[in-house]
Amino acid sequence: MILITSLFIILTFFSLKISVFLSSYQDRKIHLSAILVFTMLQVFMVNIGLFISVILYQNYHEEFLIVLISTFFLNLGALIIGKPKPVRISRTYNQTVFNRNILLLGYVMVVVILLYTMGDIIFYFIQFIKESVSGNVIGAINILAESRRDFSFSSGGNGVVTEFKNIILVFLTIYIIASNFKWYLKSIIVTITVLFLLSTGQRWPLFEALLVYIVFITYSKQVYFNRIKIFLYGLMGYSVFFVISYFTPRFGMSENVVDNIYMNFEAVNYRLFVSQNLTSLYIFDLIPYSLDFGWGRYIMKDVGTILPGYQEGFASFIYRLTHSGKAGSASFSSLTGFYADFAYLGVIVSFIYGMVIQLYSRLVFVKSTSDQRRIFHAFLVVAIATTSLGSIVGIISHGLLSGFLMFKLLSLLLKPIKQHPLLSKKI
Repeated sequence: MILITSLFIILTFFSLKISVFLSSYQDRKIHLSAILVFTMLQVFMVNIGLFISVILYQNYHEEFLIVLISTFFLNLGALIIGKPKPVRISRTYNQTVFNRNILLLGYVMVVVILLYTMGDIIFYFIQFIKESVSGNVIGAINILAESRRDFSFSSGGNGVVTEFKNIILVFLTIYIIASNFKWYLKSIIVTITVLFLLSTGQRWPLFEALLVYIVFITYSKQVYFNRIKIFLYGLMGYSVFFVISYFTPRFGMSENVVDNIYMNFEAVNYRLFVSQNLTSLYIFDLIPYSLDFGWGRYIMKDVGTILPGYQEGFASFIYRLTHSGKAGSASFSSLTGFYADFAYLGVIVSFIYGMVIQLYSRLVFVKSTSDQRRIFHAFLVVAIATTSLGSIVGIISHGLLSGFLMFKLLSLLLKPIKQHPLLSKKI
């Protein structure tokens, strides 16, 4: 165990060290790059939990080492590609009247589309708000749970609705926040967007939207990070997640508020620090003992989920095998997925994946640093980073297609803004 502990500390330290180095510039200025956010999520939401599991169960030593080494090799691959050039800030937030009208019109159109396609969900959410205001918390939570079930399992184009709600609406909201709209109009738009994100009773859409906005900020102005700021941002994020989770509980609510808060605290910690590593243990228990290594088949199962109609992804396949045939999803790290498909060669695949991630980071701002490109990049950073918690195919549904569509559409519709050369500078 001393060897496992030592390797965990050393490889984790150097993985984080490399990702911070690749994302930092002079005077402690940091971009939340894809490689940095990926590594942070992988370490704090997967690897630490796996390390604790290895200690507790006295098992999974070899599999854990493969994931640990894969994390390090992912960063080595990125290190070989090297740092991107400093991003040039173009202070284009003072949009013309024409541009502001285009953004506002686009936002209103998306809201109308969502109201039309999410009528039942919105009705449930209004009832949830009414019950919450009246003090009937348990009743309100039951209504929100019904909303979540209705959205998740009803027939229809939920995938398209999700793209409009989680990507396109958020894209326009961030652009409006970054532009010179009146503060009260920004407040109204942010409130509407948050309500839509929460209306389906899910936590992650709001969490991901906040993360996209923070990434956008780090590529839009000089951001200095120190230990105090990191702690405060982490505490703020945890608090938001805690409050949202209280109203979307996965435990039986009681009349005792203190008990509910305690159970929510346990549920949040489980979701953040335990759940993601347990899903990896499903893989370690099955492969190669009950299932053979996939050699690409398991990734192709996930690729198949992009096709129309229901297609069982690898995470759903594993969940069915480990939960007596029940329907569900056991999302696990892409690095664990590389092990499931390629065995020890998963380390090499992780190395190549790190190179691809960093190559994208080097090329994204070569032609332009417009606001729409930075917002699109922020979506892609989050989409890439969250593959540390799920399949790499999730990049497509988490911003690649809809985000690229919005980026190109706004690039065509919005008129360029002339500005004095002194208003642009590199960070």
